[in-house]
Amino acid sequence: MANSAVLNYVYGGKKMRRSKLLLLLGISVFVILTGCQSQSANSDADIDADESVFPVELEVISTGVLDAEKVIIGEINASSEVNVAPKVAARIESIKVKKGDQVKVGQTLATLEQTDYLNSVKQAEVSLVSAKASLDNAKANYEYNITQAQQNVDNAKLSLENALIGNRNAVTAYNDANVNLERMTALFEADAISKKDLEQVESAYNQAKAGVEQSDIAVKQAKASIEAAEKALNQANRTEGIKVAEVSVEQAQLSLDLSKQQLANTVITAPSNGEITAINSEIGEMASQQAVFFQIVQTEPMIVKAKLSEEVLKNFNVGDSVVVTINAVNEQTNGIVRYISYVTEPQTKAYSMEIELTDAAEVLRPGMIAEVTANNADAKEVIIAPIKALVLNGEEYYVYVVEDQRAVKRQVEVGRENNQFVEIISGLSVGEQIIVKGHLTINEGVLIQTVGGQ
Repeated sequence: MANSAVLNYVYGGKKMRRSKLLLLLGISVFVILTGCQSQSANSDADIDADESVFPVELEVISTGVLDAEKVIIGEINASSEVNVAPKVAARIESIKVKKGDQVKVGQTLATLEQTDYLNSVKQAEVSLVSAKASLDNAKANYEYNITQAQQNVDNAKLSLENALIGNRNAVTAYNDANVNLERMTALFEADAISKKDLEQVESAYNQAKAGVEQSDIAVKQAKASIEAAEKALNQANRTEGIKVAEVSVEQAQLSLDLSKQQLANTVITAPSNGEITAINSEIGEMASQQAVFFQIVQTEPMIVKAKLSEEVLKNFNVGDSVVVTINAVNEQTNGIVRYISYVTEPQTKAYSMEIELTDAAEVLRPGMIAEVTANNADAKEVIIAPIKALVLNGEEYYVYVVEDQRAVKRQVEVGRENNQFVEIISGLSVGEQIIVKGHLTINEGVLIQTVGGQ
């Protein structure tokens, strides 16, 4: 047996199951060779010539690595499958690709009839021009109304100033007339002036008094005019009309953009790289947003999808490098674990895993079965022995070692196992010979003869 065995089996537990040893009992009974008359040439001189000799097979104890690799089964998948449907409804004018073609993102796949969408663009352009003209008029009216309202305010203020001046003059004239009336009244009472002269002074006084009243009214009217002009100015400053016109322009622009987008959608392009695997319409047919026109399968990179049981989950981590073997085409490639789910699937109770193939060969196809191997960096060399060499007695394990051509029963402590080998924790040393065939029908101390093995 090689000194460093790499065993591609899953570790099964600390103690071997009794059922496995019972099965080995059924298949490992060694047929005793009869009629053996000769003894080994190197037999000791003191061996009894009539002593029975038992034929056995031996193996030499060495070290090996248990659980060096973990292998799971997965399936190759395309990295994506994209169904391409038209974004507008129109008659198909041309198809630019065929099944099996490799396409790139943005490549034209087909064109649709554009007449209706071109007309929509032209109509939207006219609406936008009209909306912009309305906005320009609204802005021009706004500036004009502001100017006029401000001018009216200025004129009203000027009228108030003039009214105030007139009021002051009227008050002065009234005061003068009042003083003159008092003086002339005194003269009249002294018979210094005539009645006619007094009446003229009284008339001037009454006119001056009426002038004050009229100037007061003029001041009030001027103030009211200013208030009205300022209200008109505030109203002129309101921009609702402009805002409404701006909204109309925005709506018209959106309509134009939408019409142009609809026109652009009459050219169907590839949304991803990949291979055309299906074309479901023909030239002349009506394309519909509800019907898939093309199917594109992206195979770069390819993805291996697998299920992990809780026993092997610990052997895989996101970012790990793994080896992927595809026996159907005799290919082996490398991969990177890019996803492991945190929860199990309800039906399988397994964890989903995805592996991205880094250098997949062209012969690989979605649906192929892949074997995924994860190297166990923690694996160490230990003393190992063939499972078939063990003898179970109650709860203890024994093997037969060879000492001076005789079978010596020795108790051993076992550890991990797979379906061929078991770890020997104590009881055996590297280089010792143990009986692997014929040990189930002998007793300790019997003379043995090697007929096979090492």
